[in-house]
Amino acid sequence: MSANQDSSGYPTDPTKKLQSLSDVTNYLKDPKNSCYRTLYIFGQYVQVDEHLGSICPANNQKFHQFPHGKSIHIDAAVDAARAVFLEGSWTKLTAKERGTIVSRVADLIEKEIDNLAALEAADVGKPVRQAKMTLGGACFEGRYFAEMGSVLDGNQGEFI
Repeated sequence: MSANQDSSGYPTDPTKKLQSLSDVTNYLKDPKNSCYRTLYIFGQYVQVDEHLGSICPANNQKFHQFPHGKSIHIDAAVDAARAVFLEGSWTKLTAKERGTIVSRVADLIEKEIDNLAALEAADVGKPVRQAKMTLGGACFEGRYFAEMGSVLDGNQGEFI
């Protein structure tokens, strides 16, 4: 372990994050990143019995076991989304308030863009630069629609 790594081998120097497949693997194994080993349903992390191995297409090496949800997990996630929608915690928010949340998600993606791009590159085999462009596009689109929430209030009338 070098001075720039924590006990799990994860690089602690932010300029050295996830430079290699081994960095990605260590990152995913780090207990701080348990969200990559569980499902998240209705505000709860849910452990599952089965996992799917992800193979990096660039070198054919398995780098992680992602949780494999079954139909019961899908049903629970759909029921949770429906319940939140019907009880109104999201739908009762104004468009501006929803836009603020979407904008915050874009901020979080942007903050972690290097790590997310490394994960995406390892998972699907695209160049990191392309993965960063895709994520940057998601941030841009999220902010665009978030800004529309501050402009449109739902009283514009029906479209012809």
